[in-house]
Amino acid sequence: MANTKTMRIVLLDPPHGDVFARELIDGELAGHFRCDENGVTYTHPISGELYAALSVERFQDAVRAWEAYCESVVVESDQPAQLHVVGVLRTKLEHCGVLNGVGFWDIILEQAEDGML
Repeated sequence: MANTKTMRIVLLDPPHGDVFARELIDGELAGHFRCDENGVTYTHPISGELYAALSVERFQDAVRAWEAYCESVVVESDQPAQLHVVGVLRTKLEHCGVLNGVGFWDIILEQAEDGML
């Protein structure tokens, strides 16, 4: 399971209009995150809008889970250990309440499980 891409989420302080975070893939802007009364929405020029979280707080918890995953997965060199790290990520994202089967974090988790991130 080799990491082929690096995905980071940068929280903007202060926000840029209604955008409070950006997704970077290999350092390039890929999408952005907005929050309204319906929760956090991810917007990408190709895939459109996806659910990301019920609140900014839950989104930030998911970002911390993702950052911990990124730090842990590069340390592990064998596939069983990397799969364990992905399992920990899944558990943390479930705990944050950001997985709904079709949202941003579901796609990120799937890509992590497939070794793409």
